[in-house]
Amino acid sequence: MKRFISMIMCASLLTGCGGDGGSGNDAQVGYLTFHGIRGLSYETQSQSGITGPLGEFRYYPGETLTFRLGSIILAKDVPAKERLSPLDLEPAHEAELRHGVMVDGLSTHKPVESELVLSDHYLINVYRLLLSLDADDNEKTGVFIRDEILDEIAAYPIEEPINFHKVPSDFGNREIITAPENLFVWALCFRIHSDRNCTNPYAGRNIKQEGTATSYMQAQLDIISDAMSANLYLSPYAFEIGSNDRSLHTVTIRSHNNKWRVAEIEAISHDDSVVAIHSIDPANQQVTFYNVSTEAEAETKLTINIRLEGDYRWLQKPLSVRIHPNPIKR
Repeated sequence: MKRFISMIMCASLLTGCGGDGGSGNDAQVGYLTFHGIRGLSYETQSQSGITGPLGEFRYYPGETLTFRLGSIILAKDVPAKERLSPLDLEPAHEAELRHGVMVDGLSTHKPVESELVLSDHYLINVYRLLLSLDADDNEKTGVFIRDEILDEIAAYPIEEPINFHKVPSDFGNREIITAPENLFVWALCFRIHSDRNCTNPYAGRNIKQEGTATSYMQAQLDIISDAMSANLYLSPYAFEIGSNDRSLHTVTIRSHNNKWRVAEIEAISHDDSVVAIHSIDPANQQVTFYNVSTEAEAETKLTINIRLEGDYRWLQKPLSVRIHPNPIKR
């Protein structure tokens, strides 16, 4: 209940939850993953603090982030932005994600995301460790590292660095009781749920399995893409065009509260015998098309593919177009 209340307060106020709040701080607020990772130390060129219950951190545009778990550096030189995905903790992936791949005539980032989720051993192991420290042991509600655990992490003497670059089958292998990552987690006393014995280091939690981390990463990536897409809409959202109307028609891409600007646009007609694309104008966030149908009645869809400024994701929005002798004006 305490966690639920604090999340509501942070969502409403967005002050003080990142560990460095205060009404005088005009820095922007960003979030680490969609459901949040609470308890990581962060630094930018001007800001520092602890990520809040929703993963909040503060930054100014153009800054980069370093994230730490206690003294353990998890990520550095991460370009700061409003919403960081699990893959953003490895900045080297940015170029590959931005390039994307072509599927059915349109660019998409999703196959690249999925491939990286399964192949980046470093990130897999980082999230396995973080998920192992979650207070309620439920990755679907985000990662919440309690203050008591953070205190124990700060006091833990790291004699041998944790190697996150290990093959996942070796990282956290329970048979290797001297592995630094195992000793680290076993040394923490959770005192909740099934972690009853805080005197026996082998009775504590174990490092989460590889599949748990990859499922978590993929789910967060999908939710972030869906949330960004939901913030965009087409105006108008559908067209009815007269059978003899050969004029140009324009659809505009908008975002709620004018939150984002468009960097690139792609568009295809699902039936080139009904509607043809005339032009694409990213600067004005518009796509222009016209009726080429020889039939009195016809129907098709356009898919408008959008990449926003400062982001690699391609977000698709469908547009219905109906050709009719007596069109309805919208």
